[in-house]
Amino acid sequence: MADVDRALSIRDAAREHPGRVFLVDDAGALTFAQAAAALPDDPTPGPRSLVASPSRETVLAMLDAFERRVPLVPLHPRWTEAERARALSQVAASSKLEASHLAVLFTSGTSGTPKGALLSRRAFVRAAEASAERLGWRDEDRWLLAMPLAHVGGLSVLVRVLVARRALVIAPPGAFDPHTTIDTITKQSVTLVSLVPTQLAQLALTGRPAPPSVRAVLLGGAACPPRILARAASLGWRLHTTYGLTEMCAQVSTSRAPVRSPHDGVGEPLEGIDVEIREGRIHVRSPSRMDGWLDASLPDPFDAEGFYDTGDLGEIDPHGRLFVHVRRDDLIVTGGENVYPAEVEQALLRIDGIEAACVVGLPDDTWGQRVAAIVVSSAPIDEPAMIERLRGDLSAFKIPRTIERVDALPTNAVGKIDRAKVRAILASLEGRSDETEPR
Repeated sequence: MADVDRALSIRDAAREHPGRVFLVDDAGALTFAQAAAALPDDPTPGPRSLVASPSRETVLAMLDAFERRVPLVPLHPRWTEAERARALSQVAASSKLEASHLAVLFTSGTSGTPKGALLSRRAFVRAAEASAERLGWRDEDRWLLAMPLAHVGGLSVLVRVLVARRALVIAPPGAFDPHTTIDTITKQSVTLVSLVPTQLAQLALTGRPAPPSVRAVLLGGAACPPRILARAASLGWRLHTTYGLTEMCAQVSTSRAPVRSPHDGVGEPLEGIDVEIREGRIHVRSPSRMDGWLDASLPDPFDAEGFYDTGDLGEIDPHGRLFVHVRRDDLIVTGGENVYPAEVEQALLRIDGIEAACVVGLPDDTWGQRVAAIVVSSAPIDEPAMIERLRGDLSAFKIPRTIERVDALPTNAVGKIDRAKVRAILASLEGRSDETEPR
């Protein structure tokens, strides 16, 4: 493995490649030498917190922290002041954060207080090297930063390009806009892109072909509807599905070749990463794993063999490809039967006029949970007709007992569908069902 301090040093990079372009944004380009010279003079000791907007200023502040071996506490720009205060209070109360840590990132749990994952400098560099082994590097590579730097997916992009001495292109500020993004990719000759499915869907719905410079799109964060995968692939987007975790510094597995369908899975585990399926659950052991939780009162998350129970459900096929059936928090258990939201969502998306769908479980005094859905539709929905259509695709207990139409699916700070908000929407809209058993 590369020397960690050298790999994470913009000044070392500047000595090696002073005239090579490192950072590109709306204001222009900075070479490695110019970026090193532009570092802020911030000798603040101890953990450094910052609102991690995807900007030149944020990138330079992070590089300065890397250089000084100061752990980062990136705060998401869409967090409320209360959410930021809760995160910082955990940092202040912890004795576990050390100079060997690159960052503490907070997991987006569906309930309770998010947990801070302690991610070391060594783990991030090892993760960058494993990613490079799978995707390779070319001299002309430029990676688009279109994800928050407070998210492991965004921060990993910065680390990868720094370790590889390649260029980072920062997407235009503001909400993700598919046309502006395609224009930026084209103008800046971007070759590598990281996206979540909601972003890919917006790009695909423009109908515009992928810019010819793009050689790989890492697609992760959630399951992608088959129709979106197929449409994006038909437009020339070279999609590499990936599965990752904050606790493992992002990537665990990534497809070696471009995919066109969910039947291709999320690829094979990266070099040095072990994945086992135990009783249907995905367990991961990796040299890029976190050091543990910021909160010292939480139990050790690793077993005696060093494996981490992700809680996600999946399998590995005979070709060694990982398939993720459902993120554990999404699983619906109704009357003792397991319902996988992705399966129901795909059935809904096969109905003409349904553009997007999200399925969740709502509390039920009799059945534990009942299946409910919200959909984005180009026309008013005919719920009885939809349910009749679903009867041909799904077992009775999988069919939503409530289906509501909305203008758009709610998303969280990193662009994923916010299932907690979906549950809140459904809870506020429903109340008309008096059935006593699942269909």
